[in-house]
Amino acid sequence: MEDYQTLYSASRSRTGSYQGDQLSLHATVAQLMAHVKHLSEAKTSMEEQLTSVREATESLVSRLETVEQMLGELQEKCVDQQKHTSSRTNSNDHSVLKSIIQPLFSHMCGIECEGTKRNRVAALAAIKPLENDEPFILTSDSTRLWRPNWLGNVDDKLNDMFIKEVAERVFNNEKSQREQLQLKTIPDKSFDLQIMKDCAKTYFRTIHKRVKEEMSDQGARRTKERLGQNRQRARRVTVATARRKAASQYEAETGHQGAEALILTDLGSDIISCNDNEVSDDTLQ
Repeated sequence: MEDYQTLYSASRSRTGSYQGDQLSLHATVAQLMAHVKHLSEAKTSMEEQLTSVREATESLVSRLETVEQMLGELQEKCVDQQKHTSSRTNSNDHSVLKSIIQPLFSHMCGIECEGTKRNRVAALAAIKPLENDEPFILTSDSTRLWRPNWLGNVDDKLNDMFIKEVAERVFNNEKSQREQLQLKTIPDKSFDLQIMKDCAKTYFRTIHKRVKEEMSDQGARRTKERLGQNRQRARRVTVATARRKAASQYEAETGHQGAEALILTDLGSDIISCNDNEVSDDTLQ
C-alpha cells in the first residue's frame, strides 16, 4: 500500500511538472508570437517609411533636374545677352566718329553746321518729312536735301535710307583719304561701316527723343521758355558787347583805366543764369 502511494505521488508530481512546463512553453510561444507580430508590424511600418522616402527622393531628384535645366537655360540666356550687349556699339567709345556724323546730319538736311550741338539738334528737329514720302529734295544744282521722319522708327525704310547714306559717306570719305593721302582721321577701331551705322542710329534716336518731347504740352512749354531765355541772353550779350566797346574807347580817349569793370555785363555764358526769375535780389540791384 505504501508502495502504491509512493508511486501515485511520484506520478502526480511528474504530471504536475509536465503541466507546468507545458504552461511555461505556451507562455513562451505566446511571447514569441507577440514579438514576431511586433517585428512584422515594425517591418511593415519601415517598408512604408522607406517607400515614402524613396518617393520623396525621386521627387527631389526630379525637381533638382528641373532646376538644373532652368539654370542651364538661364545661363545660356545670360551668355547670349552678354554677347548681344558686348556687340552693341557705344557711340561714346567713338568720339571722333561722333564729331563727324553729327554735323553731317545737319549738312545733309541743308542746315548750317555753325552753333552749338543743342542748336543743331533743335534745327534738325524742326525738319518735317515730305508729304509724298520721298527721302529727299533735289535742288537746282542736284543737291539732295534729306527729310527724315524723326518721329518714325529708326529702322523704317525712309530713315534707314538716310542712316545708310550717312554711314556710307563717312566710310567712303575716310577710305578715299586713307588710300590717296595716307591720312587717318578716324581711328581703326571706329573704321567699320556697321559701327558707323550704329553711331548714326544713336544720334537719330537723340533727335527722335527731342521731337517727341516737343510734341507734348510740357515739351512745348519748355521749348518756349528756352527760346525766351536764348533771346534774353542774346540781348544781354549784345548790350554788354556794346558797353565794353564804349568803355575801351573811353579808356583810350581819357586815359582812365578800369571803366570796363564798372559797367553791367552779361551774367554769364549759361542761358540759365540769365533768367531774371532765378537770379538773387542782390544781384539784380
